[in-house]
Amino acid sequence: MGLYSNLLFGFVAISHSIYVLIWEKFRLTKILKAYIIAAFMGGLAFIPWFILFITKPGLLAYSVAQVAQKTRFLSLATSWIKNIRPIFIDVNNPWVDFTAFFAKYQQFLALIILILVLISFYYLARFGSRKIKIFLFCLITFCGLLLMIKDIIQGGRFSVRLRYMIPYVLSIELVVSYFLARQLKSKLFLRRQLAKITLCFLILGGLLSCNLITFANSGRAFGAPDYALIASKINQISNSVTIFEDWGDALTMSYLLNHQNSVHLTRKAPEFLELEDKNFYQKFDNIILFKPNKITQNKVKNDTDFNLEPLLAPNPDLPSQPNAWLIKSNNN
Repeated sequence: MGLYSNLLFGFVAISHSIYVLIWEKFRLTKILKAYIIAAFMGGLAFIPWFILFITKPGLLAYSVAQVAQKTRFLSLATSWIKNIRPIFIDVNNPWVDFTAFFAKYQQFLALIILILVLISFYYLARFGSRKIKIFLFCLITFCGLLLMIKDIIQGGRFSVRLRYMIPYVLSIELVVSYFLARQLKSKLFLRRQLAKITLCFLILGGLLSCNLITFANSGRAFGAPDYALIASKINQISNSVTIFEDWGDALTMSYLLNHQNSVHLTRKAPEFLELEDKNFYQKFDNIILFKPNKITQNKVKNDTDFNLEPLLAPNPDLPSQPNAWLIKSNNN
């Protein structure tokens, strides 16, 4: 089931395999035999998807194209450190006005949480039980560090997208949970009190974060976080058609747009904007391009019959650039 949900679950399977091998000391024990059988049966269930990716490799390349661009090491390292805070507390959403109050304390919170994580790792390495230590370090290494090393050597931004790093994120949370649980059982009164305060802080921060994420119209997640604002603007435009070049964007926007809005999904938008194909759009008063690529933008800009205008005016206080454009006819 994990592989069907996300191919990167394969790293979890690898970490589990390494853990079992180390724990069983590379001997063919009863536990190792049972694990091999279970892994084999799981692999059989994935064969249909495996065949699909072998016969159509373009599907995999398309699904990860957005994180395949090369990135400098300093930028990667900065993103890795910044991503630690949202694992526990994420109370600043640029699209929710009143959360700007928390922006002042982001760096302070990030520092406190980073220190807590480092102390937790040190405690695990120094005092953790062998079984827990092996399990967590296998999970961290094969679900997180491998992707980080891959990004450093080959380029890419897999390791800065938390949706690709969920097992790694969970392993960090487990390390911190293990540390706090041991401190709550400490014989020293001060350690117990500090652990209680820290635990209450993390729980309250998590509840507040979940509340903000649940009720916000749009979040700071991957991709463009201004979908809700764009959809609201499109819903106010009568007799319009929105052109999507990416099926993922079309699917994301589908639940935000009103049913009377027309949608056109195509991978070849420039071809549909040729002079002989403009009749297709004559029945619409407004044509909207959603996240058009450079070829499409240049095609419209170079066409003397049309002019390209951003659907939303750029706002320096918002965290993204315009992602939707309105095609205006110069003949009107």
